[in-house]
Order: sequence, then C-alpha cells, then structure tokens
Amino acid sequence: MDHKILRATRELVEEVGYQALTVDQVAARAGVGKAAIYRRYASKAEMAFAATAHGQWPPPLADTGSLHGDLLALVRTFHVPMAAPAARHLVRP
Repeated sequence: MDHKILRATRELVEEVGYQALTVDQVAARAGVGKAAIYRRYASKAEMAFAATAHGQWPPPLADTGSLHGDLLALVRTFHVPMAAPAARHLVRP
C-alpha cells in the first residue's frame, strides 16, 4: 500500500504541482482511503517529501578516507532524488 501512495503522489506532483495536490487526489489514484494516508503521513508536505526524497535519512554515510570525499558523497546521495521531476516541483529555485 505504501508504494501505491508514494507512486500516486509522485505522479500527481508532476501533473498538477505541489500547490494543487490534495490528499483526496492521492487517495483516489492509489485506491486507498484518506485515513490510510493519514495513518502514515501527518500532512501533505510530509507525504510529498516521502514520495520525492524517500529513503533512509541521513543515508548510510560513505567512508572515503577524507572529510572532503565523505561530504561530496553525501551531497551526491542527496542530489539524485532531489533532481527527479517530482522533487523539482517541491523545491523552489
């Protein structure tokens, strides 16, 4: 069920944008009730963030042997999900 909610959220953010996104739309597209969504996410923002930047945060940290290398690996890990089309709708330039 979680993957249906997250997929529906990503699709709708890309189609209508974050501002126009509603939990009702996500529930209808995912084929679940609003209560199922609110049991998992406290708000629309939390749901959208989970759908676009999902995964463990912070991610498992790399040990490259240097602070510079570790920080670069961390930035790259964060950049990949935030470069997705749905995530670009959530982050203002």
